[in-house]
Amino acid sequence: MAETQGTIYTHEEALRLHNEAKAKGYGRIVEDYTDTDNFRLLISEATLDTLKAQCTFFLIRRLETCGGFVGRWINPERIDEGTKKVWGAEVLGVIDCGARAFHSPAHSYLDLDPYNERIREAESNGLEYICFWHLHPFHYGQLALSHGDVAEIRIGLEEDKKDIQLTALVYADNERFELGAYGVHREKVFRYPVKVTP
Repeated sequence: MAETQGTIYTHEEALRLHNEAKAKGYGRIVEDYTDTDNFRLLISEATLDTLKAQCTFFLIRRLETCGGFVGRWINPERIDEGTKKVWGAEVLGVIDCGARAFHSPAHSYLDLDPYNERIREAESNGLEYICFWHLHPFHYGQLALSHGDVAEIRIGLEEDKKDIQLTALVYADNERFELGAYGVHREKVFRYPVKVTP
C-alpha cells in the first residue's frame, strides 16, 4: 500500500492540496460538456454498493482513488428507447486500484500489474473491460471531471490513435454519492446518462 493510504487528511489539508493542484492548472473543474443521450451506462444497485464500499476507505481519508469497470457492451437493439438507437455498457463488476496504488487528495494512480491481471481474469470469465473510474472526494464540490483528467485521457487518445474514450467519475461527500459517465473526445467532452438498475 502507498504510504498515503493510511493518512487521514483534515478537510483543510485536503483543500489546500487540491487548491495547489488547481493553481498548477490540472485541478480546475471542466464546466463545458456536450450532453448526449445516444449512450447509457447501466449499473446495478448491488454493483453500485460494491463501488461505494471501495470508495469509503478513501473518502473518509479525503483521498482520490480509482479502478475499473467490467461488464458487457450493449448494442442498440438491447436498450429499449422506442425508435431511438442507443448504445450502452452494463457494469457487472468493479476492479480496485491495487494494493500499491498511489492516493492523495488531488491524484490517484493504479497499481497496474494486479489491475491488468484482474481485467484478464474478468475477460476469461466472459466479461469485457468497460472503462476506468476514479473518485473525486468532497473538496471538489461537484460531480465534474478536472482539466487534468481530460488532459491525461487525451494523451491516451493520441497514443492509442483513438477518437474517444469512455471514463467514469464518482463524486462523494457526507450526503451524496454520484456516478457520472463521460466520453472524452479530442475536442469535446460528452456527458452520458447513468441508469441504476435493480
